[in-house]
Order: sequence, then C-alpha cells, then structure tokens
Amino acid sequence: MTAPTRIPLPDYLSPEWETPEDADIFWVQDRMHYHGPILHLDDSLMRTFYGHGMNHAFALYGIPLHAEARRFWAHHYDTTSPLRLEPARMAEMEAHSERALGELLGQMQHKWDTSWLPEIRAMIDAWESFDLANATTGALADHVEQVVDQLTRLFEIHFEVALPSMVPLSLFEELYFELFGDEDRLRPYKLVQGYENKTVESGRALWRLSQQAAASPSVRQAIEANPTDDAIAALEQIEDGRAFLADLAVYLDEFGRRADFWWSVSWPSWVEDPSPALEIIKGYLSQPEKNPELEQAALAAEREQVVAEAREQLQIFPQAVRDQFEFLLQAGRVGTVLSEDHGYWLDFRAASDARQVFLEAGRRLTATGAIAETSDVLHLRPAEIIAALRGNHPDLRTTIHDRKAEIERYRDVELPHMVGTQPPGPPPDNPGNRTLAKFFGVPPQTSDDPTILLGVPGSAGVVRGPARIVRTLGDADKIEAGDIMIAETTAPPWTPLFSTVAAVVTDTGGVLSHCAVVAREYGIPAVVGTGFGTLRLTDGQMVEVDGNSGLVRIIAD
Repeated sequence: MTAPTRIPLPDYLSPEWETPEDADIFWVQDRMHYHGPILHLDDSLMRTFYGHGMNHAFALYGIPLHAEARRFWAHHYDTTSPLRLEPARMAEMEAHSERALGELLGQMQHKWDTSWLPEIRAMIDAWESFDLANATTGALADHVEQVVDQLTRLFEIHFEVALPSMVPLSLFEELYFELFGDEDRLRPYKLVQGYENKTVESGRALWRLSQQAAASPSVRQAIEANPTDDAIAALEQIEDGRAFLADLAVYLDEFGRRADFWWSVSWPSWVEDPSPALEIIKGYLSQPEKNPELEQAALAAEREQVVAEAREQLQIFPQAVRDQFEFLLQAGRVGTVLSEDHGYWLDFRAASDARQVFLEAGRRLTATGAIAETSDVLHLRPAEIIAALRGNHPDLRTTIHDRKAEIERYRDVELPHMVGTQPPGPPPDNPGNRTLAKFFGVPPQTSDDPTILLGVPGSAGVVRGPARIVRTLGDADKIEAGDIMIAETTAPPWTPLFSTVAAVVTDTGGVLSHCAVVAREYGIPAVVGTGFGTLRLTDGQMVEVDGNSGLVRIIAD
C-alpha cells in the first residue's frame, strides 16, 4: 500500500486549515452542488448536511464511511473517507450494511409514502403556515431556531432516502453485466427509464403552459418579443396575459419553490424571480414539434421492450438468479423515482421555504440597522442571526463587509480540485463506495489530444452542435435548439432545458448523477465528469458529443 501523500498547494494560495488535522484529510471541491463561492449561511447549513445528515445515514445503514465539509478560500470542499477500522471490524460493518440495505430495498416506496414524506410535509406545511410578516421579532427568533433544528432532521431524511435509492441502481447495473456482459454500458438504465417523477412532472407542466401561451397570439407575442424582465409587464397589459400569469402563479406555487442549484438558501427561487420559467417557456415556443408526453411514452415503450428481452435471456438461469434480477429491477425503479422526488421536497422546496425565513430575519435586522440590506443576512451564520434578532448583535456590518471582501478576493481564483492529503491507495471496494463513485464521479482521464475531452458515459447517442457555456439558469436565454449545453453541473430546475439542447456535457458527476439520469429520460446524449469542460470549451465551438464512450471532440471554432 502506498503512503499518504500531501498535495502541494499552488504558490498563490496559503493553507486555510481550520484545524491541524484538516491537512491530513483528502478534500475535494464539490462543484456538483455549489457554483462559485459559498456564503456563510449556506456553509453552516452544509456542514450540518454532510457532517450530521450523511454520517447519520452511514451509521444507520452500517456503511463504514465518514463525511465532513469545510470552507476553504470561500469555496465548498467536502470529504468522504473510510473509517479507520481493523480488517475484521470493517468486514463486520460491511456485512451489516449489506443486511440493512437489503432489508430496506423492498420497502422503499412504502416507507416513503407512510413515514418519510408525511414527516417532511408536516415540517414544510408548518413553515408555510407561519405568519412571517406579522410575527414579533422574538417569535421570529424562536422560529428561526426551530427551522434550523428541523433542517437537521430533514438532512437526516435526505440521506436516509438518497443512499438506498442509489444503491439498487448500482447493484442492478453490476448484476446486469455479470449476467449478460452487454457492451452497451448504459443499457441497464433503459430498464428503469420513462417513469413518472416530480422532476419530469414539473417540466411537463411548464411545457403545457407553453402550449397555452402558443394558443394565444397576444400572449405569445408578449413572451417572444420582449426580454424576460419586460415580458411580465407586457403580459399584465392584456386580458389573455393576465389569465396566463394567474396560471403561471399556480405553477410556481407548486413547482417554483426551487432555485438554480442544489440545497442552497442563497439563490432566489422561481417564486421570487420567475425569469427562468419564462425563458424555458420561450424555448418551448421555439420548438413546436416538441411533445414531452409523447417522448416519455416512447421511453416507456422502449423500456418494456428491453425488459422483455432481458427476461427472455434470463430463462436459462436458475430461479434464484431470476428472482434477484426482478428484486433489484423493482428496487431500481423505485430508487430512480425517489431520487428525484426527495430532491423536489428536500433539496428545493424545504430550502426555498427556509430561505424565506432567513430573508424575513434579514428584513428585521435591516430595519434595526444591524445590517445594511436584507440579503446581507446570507453572510451570517444561524447562531449570529438568532442572537441578532434577540438584540445581541456586535458590529455585524463590519463582519459582513469582511466576508463579502473575502468572497470577491477568491471569486475568480483558480482553485485546486483536491487539497490536503492523498489517501494511501483506493477506497475499500463495497456497494456504498461504488455507488458514491457513480454519483459524484471519479477524477477524469486526461487526453494527449487537445481537441478531445474525456469523461463518463452518461446517456447514449452521438451528436454535433455548437457549444454553449451555461453557468446558471440566467444563461438560458442564449440556448437555442440543437446547442450543446456545457455546464459545471445541472440540477432539477434545469431539466426543461434538456428538451431544447441536443446534448449535455458537465464538469462533474458520474452515471448516477442528476444530469446523466435526466439526459437518459430526455433521450439526449450526455458526457459527465469531464473535469474542465467549461474551461476548455467556448461558446460557438462546434463539438461532437459521444455519450456512448464518454468523449467530447472539438470539431471547429
């Protein structure tokens, strides 16, 4: 076994270890979940998310891993490392993990319907019924404290659902290749495609709104002829437009409590700023031939055909093998749906609702002069917010000024992907580690050919088109039909863009990442985990995306 290796820092960076032990840990910048610098409020919550929520699930399911999060150079880094155990204890834990997950896999849907979702809904419903505007400042302080405590439980549920949702997909893929040895590395995922989930449902509902807009010449004109910021004002001036805005408000109340990226209270939700929804509607209007309902039906038909072919091939195997195949197939189907549904409730709706609580705190603190403007509250930690609401606020303005300056100092600095100490050898080979690698991805291979980027096959197919760098949904206005979307990562709110672009390339992720899963649901090629596609490629370059082999080729500038 190789010895641990300290990773050297670039000359222009000084170590920012919070404890001396941090230097001995292997940290990875998590660009899948955070775009750019992370504000202090998000950082505080994400430390609980990883350090408590993820470790809670690891302990619950006996997975011999430990997770932590840190903020280095104003950016989010995290680690997931094996527990340092004697071989016998490690084997014992892995056996326990296999039993615990095996017992749960067949009960996932039942537990979601009868336990997890009701508990989530109870907390969210209580938040949404709390009268933020009229609460006394003391009551608001108590409410903030309660929300922070309840978020800790929601983070636990997140990983209680997420880990056993992904594991059966990983195990099913491995069993499929063990049985059939198919050269198509993405074929197992065709057996779980085309099922209804909250992400697909939200995209289809937005498409239906676009069809409503298309049926009214005046509404269509207002949306297509105006910049998004002006379209709402134009719609308010016409009768059909006001009716359309009322329906858009209903949509946003159901599906708009989400922001551009994964769990974050720093980004505005679509309820606050509906521009992303209108941009996507505009994209649908430019593609009258698109019909997500027919596309999903075609995916379902293909799924049933592939399942039938696999079952025919299974006839030569013993009944025990066929039973295992059917068990993992069903668990994989449920896991695919719950991976998206739990994100709808936890990563977006809960985050959006919590954001409103913190913003109300920001408004109160602005009124008292403790902070300069409402959004400054996002630069504070929960304990600082609660103390300030209760009248104990030292010079928060100076604190916030210094934290903003730090963010600007590191905003455009090229930071290392990995810091700390490289672990001695590969992680233990077990279902948990393999599943996490398929979700987060692995370090990309480098190509000697400067015109080629190597990544992971995410969704099958080969297409060519112009590259478009998309860093946030604010860039959606430059996307046209047939473009290749190049992004650091994607999240469920980006999903409707998948119906416009010809393919997707991301810097982060693996075959179980959100981008790969959704690209397969939309039937477009995807290459994920390229590492630096957003840096190597530029707008307008003609590229070829080979989702079968995980290769992106620059054809011409």
